Amino acid sequence: MCQGQAPTRGLLTTQRYVLGAVLVYQLALRYRFETGGDLRVGLKALLKAA
Repeated sequence: MCQGQAPTRGLLTTQRYVLGAVLVYQLALRYRFETGGDLRVGLKALLKAA
């Protein structure tokens, strides 16, 4: 299901890392929605900048 490795060691730190990534993704989508931008265009660059 998942590919690659998280840059952490241990289950708890990996869970925190993933939770933070999901939070940043949701915040980016909300920002795009509230500013009226297209939710798909430029999202990858926005997430890399975060």
